[in-house]
Amino acid sequence: MRRWMGNILTLPLGCISITGIAGQWPTIEPPPRSHVAWVGDDMVHNGVPLKVKVFNSENSVNGVLDFYRGQWRDHDKTPVENTVGEWRIIGRQLGDHYLTVQARRHDNGSEGFLAVSTLPAALDGEFLPNTDTPFPRLPGSDVLTNTVSYDLGKRSTTLVFENQASSFANASYYRSNLPVDGWLLRQNDDAQLVSNKGYTMYFEKQGQACHVVITNGTNGGTLVTVNLVTKPSL
Repeated sequence: MRRWMGNILTLPLGCISITGIAGQWPTIEPPPRSHVAWVGDDMVHNGVPLKVKVFNSENSVNGVLDFYRGQWRDHDKTPVENTVGEWRIIGRQLGDHYLTVQARRHDNGSEGFLAVSTLPAALDGEFLPNTDTPFPRLPGSDVLTNTVSYDLGKRSTTLVFENQASSFANASYYRSNLPVDGWLLRQNDDAQLVSNKGYTMYFEKQGQACHVVITNGTNGGTLVTVNLVTKPSL
């Protein structure tokens, strides 16, 4: 499911749905003629608890949106629609929850996400996205996303940083600083860094694994994606 994570997490937080919760989680009926699988049923994105499924449908994007317009038209809250790049998004409030369907064209049909999110403070207008993390990064780095998920006792954390330092400076920083925290560098490829095709490092320490991927960002900056996996204790 890792290829899906970047697609949903690169969207603005408001497009992924923010609202409060009371009681049980609602569900989103998948569009007709679709295959559905979990991305995560126990996730926290920038401080917002959410559940996300991915779908692949024989319907067009417009067909998917028409399905949810019909499903949700009889409710008090009018669905809200947005377009972000290649993605079409429709969402609606259901009590203290917010439901979002996000779709784009794929082959002869469409693909996308079904997301349900929760956030009590959002109802009072008090919510500030929580992207902070103790994981080290170069000074001046912005934390774009902080996503935590749980699966079979494993905790996975995906972090995305952006800064204006070079790929080389970022790679040197992690090679020097992570071992100080007890991480052992298991794999890296200097040729990737020299060729400017991105750079990948893999670290381990007891019960944990860490991938660091460094790529070119926007406006001449650099993106650093960190994936941390903590294995359950025996």
